[in-house]
Amino acid sequence: MQRSIVARKNRLVLRLQQTQRQMKEYIQATTMSNPAELGGGSIVTATSNLLEGVKDKCDTTKVNATKRKTSKVSQATYYNFQKEIKTQSTVIAASREENGRLKQQLKQVRQDDRYDRLKQMKMLRDKVSETGTLGGNSGLTSKPQYRVAVKARSEGKTCALASQKDLVTTQLSYQQKLNEVVLELDRVKKAKIELECCYEGVDLTQAAQEMQHAFEPQGELELSELELCEKKRAHALVALQKSLSWYLEKQRLLDDQNEELRRLRRQAAPKSLDFQTGTSSMNQRANAEPCGPYSNLPLLPLSIDIRRIQRVDDRLAELEQAMRWRHPDTFSNLSLASRRIDDDSMTLVLHRDYDRNRAIWNIAHEASEVKLASGYQREKKLLLQYRRKSKEQEKQIKQLNNESLFSHRPTIRDSRSTYYIGHGAGKSQRLYTDKIEELKS
Repeated sequence: MQRSIVARKNRLVLRLQQTQRQMKEYIQATTMSNPAELGGGSIVTATSNLLEGVKDKCDTTKVNATKRKTSKVSQATYYNFQKEIKTQSTVIAASREENGRLKQQLKQVRQDDRYDRLKQMKMLRDKVSETGTLGGNSGLTSKPQYRVAVKARSEGKTCALASQKDLVTTQLSYQQKLNEVVLELDRVKKAKIELECCYEGVDLTQAAQEMQHAFEPQGELELSELELCEKKRAHALVALQKSLSWYLEKQRLLDDQNEELRRLRRQAAPKSLDFQTGTSSMNQRANAEPCGPYSNLPLLPLSIDIRRIQRVDDRLAELEQAMRWRHPDTFSNLSLASRRIDDDSMTLVLHRDYDRNRAIWNIAHEASEVKLASGYQREKKLLLQYRRKSKEQEKQIKQLNNESLFSHRPTIRDSRSTYYIGHGAGKSQRLYTDKIEELKS
């Protein structure tokens, strides 16, 4: 865009120079053709003739322009173009005049300042020399001469102090303005960098956030591991609670069965005693009375009791066997039986959690790789931009140094300006290098 504007300005300047040259040639031709009229002092008539000729020429050009129907540029655009040429030429001329006037003013101010300083120094030297001569002839000087010498010396000292104060104030103001210019230059450079990044489609804050998010899957994996450990502990706690409740329930059932056995044994104990007494009495009777008509009568209730007792014993044996088979007495058997079931369920849950976490980790890893690749690409782009800008700035600094060396002799002020320019370039180069190192890290 800037190149097109500069080229357009150059074309306009060339056209303006060409028109000026044509006007000069036309004026010279008219002066050569009508020397008598111009020699007679009729400048107004010559200028009027010149204007009429220019008007005729413009009229002819207008007529020719209206006749050209096949031309690409219309009359309105032609007039606009002429107006633009005139405005550009006036602006260029005004800017040149203003620059020349400012340069002349600056030269005049510098010369006046230098002249005033030299004049003051000369006056002071003269006064000092006068006072020295008066002091050398102190034995022959009078009081009025001595007073004049003292007054001149005091005035010289006051002038020197005032000049020193003015010099210090000017140096401070210059340093302050220079600092302001340097700060403004730094701000402009930062804004330029941000605008270039925005123009290239690169956001520095977004790139930093993406680089930060690229390393977040590690934290997510740690969180998933912690969640897995917590789940394992929760499953182990649930399994222990289940085994404890199951053990307590079985222990309660065992206690109930033991109480039932004791109750049945207490009930069966008197019957067994009666049976033993009955059998002993029956043996005695059989020995005493081996035969008789009513010998079989007392045997009926005893046989019924015996059958009942046998049934109870069989039932007790079956209950004990069932308790041994169904309810083992040791806590280790109970815990092993419960642990097998809980371990199977725990392994299934852990496998599912592992598969799910593995899938999440793969997705996060792929996303982080994509982010890292995009970050590296943007980093390379930024590195190339910063290197190109740094090279351009180094070239500009070299050109400025060469121009300053060839244009004028180096003074104190020029050396300061070159120092500050180099210092600003060094700052910008350090800024670019710091940015590059941050992006690399």
